[in-house]
Amino acid sequence: CNNTDIISFETAPNVKELSAAWNKKTANWLSRYIYMRTGGSLAATYGMSAFWHGFYPGYYLFFMSIPFVQMCERLGKKKISPRFSANKWSPYGIVCILSTSFIVEYMVQAFQLLAYGWSMTNWKNHYFFGHILCAIFYLVVTYCVPTPKKKEA
Repeated sequence: CNNTDIISFETAPNVKELSAAWNKKTANWLSRYIYMRTGGSLAATYGMSAFWHGFYPGYYLFFMSIPFVQMCERLGKKKISPRFSANKWSPYGIVCILSTSFIVEYMVQAFQLLAYGWSMTNWKNHYFFGHILCAIFYLVVTYCVPTPKKKEA
């Protein structure tokens, strides 16, 4: 299928690459007509994607949780990634692939369950660990990890 790059999707080191590989034409449209025109608003972009899918609450729970994951990824890219190899298949790259897969598999359950009650019960049964891990990561990296200095050329 030329609208999906399965290998890139399954081995995405971040949600941006995962989204771009899953439904390439829609991701391109969302990027061009929503993300760029709203000044880079992840909430507007993913909100539109939820609207595109329909009106089940699970779509909105999923798509409104993903910007929080991407905020964490952007922070990690700024403060942590410069300290490690940029190679996708380095140990750090593999940790990124696995953590992306892990957190998205947790978040996507709401998308699959559709109903608000079922989604919240499911996340509750998992102790909201995905949301809590993202919040802890964001706070720790924001306040405890210094931004690396740029190398002089």
